[in-house]
This record gives sequence, C-alpha cells and structure tokens, in this order.
Amino acid sequence: MEEAGGQDMRLVIIRPIGYRLTKQSKLLYKEPAYLICTSVKLPVEKLLQAYLWRWGIEVNFRDQKHYLDVDKLR
Repeated sequence: MEEAGGQDMRLVIIRPIGYRLTKQSKLLYKEPAYLICTSVKLPVEKLLQAYLWRWGIEVNFRDQKHYLDVDKLR
C-alpha cells in the first residue's frame, strides 16, 4: 500500500497467463495489468470484477463508434 497526496492507495498487479499459438510453439505471455485503487478496504475480487465490467463497457463503446461511424455524424 502506498500513500499519494495523503490518500492511501493499493496497487494490484495481474500476472499474465501463458498461452501457445500451437501445441508445439513456445509459451508466450501478454503484459501484466496494473490496477490502482483508492479504496484499500475493497476486496480484490470485487476490484477485479469492476475492472472486467468496465473493460466490457469500453470495448462496447469502441465497437459502437466504429460500426456506427459516430465520428462522421458531427
């Protein structure tokens, strides 16, 4: 736990999961994810669930902008 401007914060590092492109290929990894939370009492499970829900919302917004050509409506 770190202190930032008088406010406690928590840093959660999500280790990447290894994967293979084929059964014979070497093990590959993505980059780790870093989450910063100002609620130090929030259980990690709830923090991760909120992150995943938010990520889904962001992907949905991106897709809607792309497929509906929102930028062209201005």
